[in-house]
Amino acid sequence: MFEKNNGFFFITDSKSIYLFVGDPAVAREIMVSRSKEIIKPIHVYKILDIFGKNVVTTEHDEWRRHRRIAAPTFSEGNNMLVHKASVDVAERMFKGWDSTGEAEFLVNASEDMMQAALAVISIAAFGMDFPWHAENDSKLVPNGHKLSFKRAIQTVIETLHVKLLTPSWLYVLPIKALQVSRLAFQEFDLYLDEIIQSAKGDDTKKNLVHMLVNATEGEEGKLTRSELKGNAFIYIFAGHETTAGTLAFALAALAVYPDIQEKLHKAVVAELGDSEPEYSDFSKLKYSLAIMNETLRHYPPVTGIPKFTADKEAVIGDVVVPANTMVTIVTPGIQFCPSVWGDDVEAFNPDRFIDSTTGEVHAFGGSALGLAPFSEGPRSCLGKKFAQVEFVALLSMMSLRYKWRVPEGVKWEDLLKAAPVITLKPAKDVKLVFSRR
Repeated sequence: MFEKNNGFFFITDSKSIYLFVGDPAVAREIMVSRSKEIIKPIHVYKILDIFGKNVVTTEHDEWRRHRRIAAPTFSEGNNMLVHKASVDVAERMFKGWDSTGEAEFLVNASEDMMQAALAVISIAAFGMDFPWHAENDSKLVPNGHKLSFKRAIQTVIETLHVKLLTPSWLYVLPIKALQVSRLAFQEFDLYLDEIIQSAKGDDTKKNLVHMLVNATEGEEGKLTRSELKGNAFIYIFAGHETTAGTLAFALAALAVYPDIQEKLHKAVVAELGDSEPEYSDFSKLKYSLAIMNETLRHYPPVTGIPKFTADKEAVIGDVVVPANTMVTIVTPGIQFCPSVWGDDVEAFNPDRFIDSTTGEVHAFGGSALGLAPFSEGPRSCLGKKFAQVEFVALLSMMSLRYKWRVPEGVKWEDLLKAAPVITLKPAKDVKLVFSRR
């Protein structure tokens, strides 16, 4: 579609104009060079101010204040904590898998990657840990609470679409789904208050919320309590389902392409032997990161990056765009552009991200053109390295210990089918047959 229309197309109605951009060079220009002119449409994001304003839902000076305080918390200290949490969670997950005692066993990768990603972000963002797949977590409910932290945060994630779409007045009705969601959000809010309170004056912990609380103390224009909670919520919203979905898609793709799976195993063994990865190994596990990049290219969690021309017209490419136009950068459009990715644009080929001369991982051709799963420019995702460290540690450890395949009778096309919910996810649960190496 974009190739035939010079990288653009418009949709209009009686009230609004919508521009969709699929040209990689123009998309990068919008994100990187013209962020002050073609801005984020924060009116679209207001629904995410559930707990308070945050780095995602603000713009201009207010956004700069949030980013100035939040960005340094995504530090090397936190990356090391992410790595350690990922390794620990992987070991717990493997213990559960191995307990079957079977030579081959079926794994619901969608469910287990959601659980793994939830556990990692709970530790690395909130300093909260919990057992793997605790069926009965009633013993984990502290005084003053009705739900465990795991149950609260898991239900917040599962019922987020209900919260976003339901008017507040409807919560007075005795509808079970609404009451479950309401309790979970109330409990999560209470946990956030407790975590924020305990973090004050404690600069020894490297989880994101502790560092955010201490970064704002004494800071001019510091974050309010509701803003602290708003940013904490965004860590979950932006960092859980996205990583879990990417891992599930990667496992499915590697089951469909066993030659790539075997290449990954050999690359991991070459760097680690049979040892667990250290954080210092992150930069060495290049093929794991290349697989993440190629998975994100095929299955970007966010399929459209919204922008807005606000009250002034703008020239985008060779098109004059009126004021108050919604501009959407279509992520699949730029990430499947043949002029950037070549004739094999439809192929799942992680090697396209490995420089044949240096062996380093890069965006195609050493350029950021055509790849924007984390957006680019000043509004790019603060948690990019967080997600990369988590993905590389979990995938490398799975590859080191297991191999996996598509179950008998399952069509690979169905396994790789995607569906947009809040983020892009596998249309059906990814179930794979695992075995020990």
